[in-house]
Amino acid sequence: MVKLTCPVDGCEWESQDLGPEFAAALTAALQIHEKNAHPAPTTVQPTKIKFESPKIGIGCDPDQ
Repeated sequence: MVKLTCPVDGCEWESQDLGPEFAAALTAALQIHEKNAHPAPTTVQPTKIKFESPKIGIGCDPDQ
């Protein structure tokens, strides 16, 4: 008899004792479970913030 478990860390899903033929068929269903219940994390590219350069006018004093 064979027992299947979810390969994702923290998932406690476990099958009952199965026959080898049924275990092979259930493996395909387990792969679907893994895709739907534990999707791969998506990465977001960081965006660059463009700052405007400070402008200094003619004839201003240092306190400005």
